[in-house]
Amino acid sequence: MPDDIATPQDAAPDTAAAPETVVTAPDTEAPATDADGSPWFSGAPDDWREQIAGEDQAKLNQLKRITEPGQLFNNYFEAQETLRSRNEAQGLPAEPTDEQLAAYREEKGIPATPDGYELKLSEGLVLSDEEKGNLAPVFDIMHEANIDSGTASKLVDTYMQIEEQAQERRLQQDNVDSTEATKMMEKHWGGDFEQNKNIMIGMLQKHLPAETLEGFMGARLADGKAIFNDPGVMSALANIARELNPAATLVPSGANPIKSLEGKIQELEARMGDDTWHKDTAAQEEYQAAIDARDTLLARQG
Repeated sequence: MPDDIATPQDAAPDTAAAPETVVTAPDTEAPATDADGSPWFSGAPDDWREQIAGEDQAKLNQLKRITEPGQLFNNYFEAQETLRSRNEAQGLPAEPTDEQLAAYREEKGIPATPDGYELKLSEGLVLSDEEKGNLAPVFDIMHEANIDSGTASKLVDTYMQIEEQAQERRLQQDNVDSTEATKMMEKHWGGDFEQNKNIMIGMLQKHLPAETLEGFMGARLADGKAIFNDPGVMSALANIARELNPAATLVPSGANPIKSLEGKIQELEARMGDDTWHKDTAAQEEYQAAIDARDTLLARQG
């Protein structure tokens, strides 16, 4: 075999590698925004709060504090982080099992449910059923935060003492307001104070049902002032009472005010021949008032 002919074994190997084919997986992640770039939840219906809360009014009231759904999600994550941190500080795992949480609460004197708190309040303080209902959301929060019954008792005790002090301050202010209103109306009405007060109360008793009257007499204005401690209200009601019954301040209340006024008019006319009549301006004013009241009532009768 000639020397210049290479055998297959002597041939140089081909070391050039075949080109590598790179396959890219398609992007399957769901878009976080709509086509216009806004968050997907920006298209939530106007009643999204009602849909979430259902028939639970307490939940709806909480949701009304949230301006848009995104804030709800942020609140959720913040609450979860707070809960994890609190659990770790209390010696609980970040996400305890039901069994771990139940054992922890039993050990620390925490009731199994929010309505299981055994409260020990100061002497004289009693939590009514209505107050328990009002504080139900507070018990829910305390239970979620793993507040023990002893601490819960102190919190509720303090709250009730604050409420009691507020009631005492209101009572004191009622006394001050009543004194000031009485002085003002006595100055404004003069000798007619008791009379105007009586016809005002009489009007309300006549026209309002008993249960409504009780609530109205104890009503308060927007600033907290008792309604009958406001001179403006007292003056207005007295004026209304006079318009409804012009005879109220002239003759005793009865079934026939016109007849009573006629009797009053005749009684005063009998005095007109007396020399003292022309000097008695009060009697003259009473006579004219009786005439006006009678005519008003007759006109109403048609």
